[in-house]
Amino acid sequence: MKKILALVLVLIMALGLAACAAPAAPAEEPTPAAEPETEKVDSQAILAELKTPAEESNWERTTSSQEVIDFLKVVAEHSAGRIILDTTGAEKLVGKGDMLYFPLGDAKPTRVQGCFITPEEIDRVVKFVKDEAGEAHYDQDVIEKIRQARLNGFTHYMIVVAEGAASGMAGSMPAASEVEEVSSEVRVLPGEEGVVMPIDQGSLEEMKTGSYKFAANISSVDAKKRQMTLTVYGYDAYRAEDVDALDVGSVFSTHLDGAVEAQNVTVEKIEKNEDNGTVSINGGIEEGGVDLWRSGDIYRTVTYDDYPVYYMVGELVLPVDDSVTLSDSSASVDAVPVETNGAIEVGKAVSEDKDNWTPYNTTVFTKDGVVSNILRIWVP
Repeated sequence: MKKILALVLVLIMALGLAACAAPAAPAEEPTPAAEPETEKVDSQAILAELKTPAEESNWERTTSSQEVIDFLKVVAEHSAGRIILDTTGAEKLVGKGDMLYFPLGDAKPTRVQGCFITPEEIDRVVKFVKDEAGEAHYDQDVIEKIRQARLNGFTHYMIVVAEGAASGMAGSMPAASEVEEVSSEVRVLPGEEGVVMPIDQGSLEEMKTGSYKFAANISSVDAKKRQMTLTVYGYDAYRAEDVDALDVGSVFSTHLDGAVEAQNVTVEKIEKNEDNGTVSINGGIEEGGVDLWRSGDIYRTVTYDDYPVYYMVGELVLPVDDSVTLSDSSASVDAVPVETNGAIEVGKAVSEDKDNWTPYNTTVFTKDGVVSNILRIWVP
């Protein structure tokens, strides 16, 4: 019986092994998906035809910093970062101040180690110097020169023009210093009780019939219809007495960072400097706060390079006087103003340089809702 049982077990095992040894049918391999065809870019050809911003303008104007940045981005994209100053070598740099120095006259650049300083380290150094220096002292002669430079072209007031000044503008442009003049009727905007409000500079509806001067972006001048399409810009200006009364806990209304809508801001810290006529609220613009600069009996918001913090008021279409005058000194810092007279000629001047009429350099004067004068100045 044992022999029979063993024989049966052996037969079962043999059949099992035979079954395991049977080859399995090969599984069908999935067909790989076709890769999408990508358009090949000839980077060498692009780089060969690429012109610098100065070459693009035929060396007729100064290249802006943004144009230089855009140009460098194109070069870096099509050279994988291997082109620097018209030669290779950047691919070997490892960062942290590792740099190529290519002095004029040398055949090839020299690899040197520059001083690498992080933005955080710069902030700490500046803070240390400011803390150690104590109270700042300003040279009043320098301050006065800066103040006069601002008065002579870098400021606009969107304030109702006094009757006498308005009637006198028809024949000639006012002096640049007159831009700071404000009519005797200075009123503040209505607001919540206890909130310091900016000076009321007039609504778009009032500008359609009143006499104003304001910063503007001129879009076009239709000489046939005698119409000008423009965007009006304003900035917050406050009575000096209201700003002088500000303290920690005070609340004032402002178009923070040039926002279209005004908002109430609570004063958490405030620094007043009577020597140069400035007030810094909540750390000033460097910390997301507000900087104010005094001119006469008014404080205005100020940003970098002492420009006003402009906000958009809205778009207007205004009639243009047949004898409208354009005084344009935007060519350079010491340019003699070029005067253009008449709606047709002024319209041509605007259309020939249509992208360069901005609130930073353009002031529009109106009388009874009609554009009578335009002033464009040079700005850096």
